[in-house]
Amino acid sequence: MLLRFRVANVRSLRDEQELSFVTPGGEPRGSANPVDLAGGGSVSVFPLIGIFGANASGKSNVLTAMTDMRTAVLNSYAHWASYDGIPRQVFSLDPKSESEPSFFEVDVVIDGVRWTYGFELGATRVESEWLHSYPKGHRQEWLDRDASRPDVFKWPGGRVKDRAQLVRRTRPNALLLSTAGTDNHPQLSPLFHWFRRNFWMIN
Repeated sequence: MLLRFRVANVRSLRDEQELSFVTPGGEPRGSANPVDLAGGGSVSVFPLIGIFGANASGKSNVLTAMTDMRTAVLNSYAHWASYDGIPRQVFSLDPKSESEPSFFEVDVVIDGVRWTYGFELGATRVESEWLHSYPKGHRQEWLDRDASRPDVFKWPGGRVKDRAQLVRRTRPNALLLSTAGTDNHPQLSPLFHWFRRNFWMIN
């Protein structure tokens, strides 16, 4: 289940925008449904939300940005090898946008566990990638990728298996989650398949 989606510097979306299904404060209201979380907590989530605005105000680009994120997760490992850099569409009305990363992040619930996953795409490489889990209600860092460091990949807590193989197989212009899902990694594949099975647009 999708809780939140955040995006910046993608298509007509210059500054960070958030689309949230969570009720204000996570408290029950109206038609919202309670979602039980691991660790004994819960959050109240709307089953449906709408995006309203004038023509050409960017409504469709919010949905298209979701598709861009899904495409990066599913295809960056298998299909982006043929690109010199990264296929992306940045905000085109500011010349600085091309040199700045495109930002994507989701909060999701899979089998009662909340996950936060996101990344930043530069022109030629994945600038950063992160993964947090909340299996007992408290945040656990699973992945901290930063292309500006000599040690690009860090694994706080050492929770992820086969780390050396994942690093070796992940190109600078591919997402590690894309590599993990393609290789059927036992811990990371459920998140990869959430994007494949759930995060898609019907039009």
